[in-house]
Amino acid sequence: MHYLRENWPVVFVLAVGVLLSFSFTLAPFDFVLGNFLSDDSFYYFQIARNIAEGLGSTFDGVNPTNGYHPLWLIAVLPFFSALSDGSAYDIVPIQGVLALSALLYVATGAVLLAIIRRYTKSAWVKAGALGFWFLNPFLLYQMLNGLETPLSVFFIALLFLAGIRVAELPSTRRFIETGIVGGLMMLSRLDTVFYFLGFLAYLVYRNRVRRSVRPVLISGIAATLVVAPWLLWNAVNFGTVITSSSVASTMVNHELIVQDHGPSWFQTFKAAVYMTDREARAVVPFTGIPVVLFVLAGLTLGWFLFGKGRSLVSRFPREIPIELFIASGFVLNFVANASIRWTARPWYFIAVNLMIAIWLAWFLEKLREEGYMHRFVVVPLILFSLFLFYVGWSKDLRNVAAPQRQMLETTQWMNANLPEDALLGAFNSGIQGYFSTHRVVNLDGLVNNEALAALQRKDVWGYMQDEGIQYLADYDLYLRYRYKSFLGIGDPFSRLELVYEEPITKLHVFKVK
Repeated sequence: MHYLRENWPVVFVLAVGVLLSFSFTLAPFDFVLGNFLSDDSFYYFQIARNIAEGLGSTFDGVNPTNGYHPLWLIAVLPFFSALSDGSAYDIVPIQGVLALSALLYVATGAVLLAIIRRYTKSAWVKAGALGFWFLNPFLLYQMLNGLETPLSVFFIALLFLAGIRVAELPSTRRFIETGIVGGLMMLSRLDTVFYFLGFLAYLVYRNRVRRSVRPVLISGIAATLVVAPWLLWNAVNFGTVITSSSVASTMVNHELIVQDHGPSWFQTFKAAVYMTDREARAVVPFTGIPVVLFVLAGLTLGWFLFGKGRSLVSRFPREIPIELFIASGFVLNFVANASIRWTARPWYFIAVNLMIAIWLAWFLEKLREEGYMHRFVVVPLILFSLFLFYVGWSKDLRNVAAPQRQMLETTQWMNANLPEDALLGAFNSGIQGYFSTHRVVNLDGLVNNEALAALQRKDVWGYMQDEGIQYLADYDLYLRYRYKSFLGIGDPFSRLELVYEEPITKLHVFKVK
């Protein structure tokens, strides 16, 4: 009771977060499909269902694939083993995955609370930081997208906590613990390796090069032992440790520059600058309240320069804190995906909200210590942020994935009207593959290593012929532009007969002549 009296704002925010997270797992599937789930999430769902049915690591039941992050597939597999009914509208396992995602979202909030308790004892400051985490609809939408996002962000948060524990009291046990967390984090999403590199860089910085060899080796070996089985499985079965999903999109995006502008180095450099700028602009809206964040950044700078009571030099820590080293992994991750791969989605960078919540707790506590921050200031700040969240949600998030409903409707049309033994092909094949009563072959190479090989030799049409694909269901843009250079033929439409056009999104179903 004493804890509740002292920390009721924190408990209230946690309760609201739990309620919001789990309420959407019971929402009508039409709402979930049009707002939360990504088409890519159905790649996981279909592969998990095929594994549960004894078809192995395949999307279409035949062609093997390694195009996924392994820990999330392992996490969702039990839902499809236990809850799948084998029907064409099999949504109960998906609801189970959403419940797991909500649980991970709440668990990440609990880890975040364990982190920010190290900065402040103020219930109001903790509530403010947790409020940013739990009440942000942009974050909630991505954490319930059916992908590996909630699992990877959970382990990123856990790495922050484990790293802070190492900074507080280094020990062999804590080096091993952090290495294990880092390994699991990488299995949950492979490009999170950059956060672990940030942790290793901290060990070198703190212990200097010679004394850092032991802790770096301990943590690095622990992480490697966790990741090694996945890398070995890939090497044995596919001859590479690189997943098809990480190769396919990058290869296509790089080819588009050549297709549109030629192979010059100048055009490549221009594309890198453009993609970096484009994704940097996109990260800010992911936070939900960019105005508040810009103000917060200005206030932080002002506190360093003009805060009362201490000199400017004394405001900087004697050592760079470990949080900044781990957070530098976000920068490296951004550069790798936006500037080099030219492939980025909102869930790649959603972990920035975790770092903002940590920053918010630290800075509000500094203001509180110097008498600038009071509970009567925190409350209006939270309310104003909530209002901005609402504005952003109403403008940018409502039915953000509405075209997926038409993709499901088109799939149901094909179920009813195409021959039972028809073989389908699709580049955007997640929803179509999961809900189809036909076998659907993935053509973009994300979850089909044979299709990836066809992309690499620029003979996708030849691959379709070899597979015996009779129908192609996709948007004109993918045939006319995105995969034009990879088809290996001239005009694909001369070889296709239109049999159905979805009236809203213009999703086409073609018969291959």
